[in-house]
Amino acid sequence: MKTIEKIDIKKVCGYYKYIENIVNNNKMVCNSTSITESLEEIDNLVENIRNIKEKIGFGSISSAVTHLLKHPVDPLQSFLESARNVIATGEAKVIINQD
Repeated sequence: MKTIEKIDIKKVCGYYKYIENIVNNNKMVCNSTSITESLEEIDNLVENIRNIKEKIGFGSISSAVTHLLKHPVDPLQSFLESARNVIATGEAKVIINQD
């Protein structure tokens, strides 16, 4: 049976705060944006999403931090730039630890 390692909660909180600062400094949390097209109008939907790609962000700080931890990029500040590029081009590039 494996034993669980003791977690240094101060380190975890410190790292969370570090990433939270990156999120805040790079304005990664955005207000919600509505799109009226349905899936039946897929071409219009895709075009409208691409037209508002600069407004696309995370709904909360905690969701942004979680995504940056789960899908790390280097530098962390480039996460949304990378996501917006995928939206604009429709092409994704697999990077570090992304599955």
